[in-house]
Amino acid sequence: MPAGYSLYFRWYFRVKRAGPWYAKMQGLHQELRMFSSNQPLVSVLLTSYNYAQYVGQAISSVFAQTYRPLELILVDDGSTDNARDIIESATKHAPIPVTKVFQENRGQAGALNAGFVKAGGEIVCLLDSDDYWQEEKVEQVVRAMRQYPGGAVYQHLLETGKGLKRVGMLSADLFPLWKTWDNGVFNLADDKSGMLISPFVPTSGLSFPRVILQKVMPIPETLYTCPDAFLTRTCVAFGPLISLPLPLGSGGTMKKTPAKPNRPVFRNFGSPSSFPPSTPS
Repeated sequence: MPAGYSLYFRWYFRVKRAGPWYAKMQGLHQELRMFSSNQPLVSVLLTSYNYAQYVGQAISSVFAQTYRPLELILVDDGSTDNARDIIESATKHAPIPVTKVFQENRGQAGALNAGFVKAGGEIVCLLDSDDYWQEEKVEQVVRAMRQYPGGAVYQHLLETGKGLKRVGMLSADLFPLWKTWDNGVFNLADDKSGMLISPFVPTSGLSFPRVILQKVMPIPETLYTCPDAFLTRTCVAFGPLISLPLPLGSGGTMKKTPAKPNRPVFRNFGSPSSFPPSTPS
């Protein structure tokens, strides 16, 4: 690691900066959330930027899902390659409802925000356009939400092509631990605290009850990279992390970074997209 870089990460939870927001969390943390039907609508939120060579496979993996009812919300974030042509062709005979959003580049946070506004499902599953799912992925996620209601973040293993991403899977009620952990300061160089703050898989392995996302959306669009880190670390304020030890997709390989340029941001929101060359204050 380059000299001078600090791996200390100050976790704000937006609590010290927003008292009313914290007050809303109290009494909601252990709330059980049930769906309106035995077969709740699931929204797949797929974001893409200059991934023409991959997005078709991602779309096909959504259409191949065994679960219904299902809808696809597809946001192209200002691609400059032929991704739009691929998207139009791949969705021409879609077996499920598809909503397509073509917008100017806003970064992945802006793409997720635009897609969430269009999503109507009680469950929201995220998918990067360079990844894909096994056909039973959504069915397994819905089954887990029924079996373990009250969770805020549900995740599963991802196959990277070089093995599993995050082999050790943690299910835990993290927020009470974070509130009392060394005044909210985590040293990511220490295995104990580092794994406690980062037990999450990448975007394509994450699913959320809609009522949870409504409490933390929209994502601040100053977060040019890793908006999934914002979602996971704020959503668990409202319930436990539930992990499925099943490889239900492929992802997290970092083929390239289709986002606005990396900048040191995020001191105010909780998870750095890149580490500045000094200790955050």
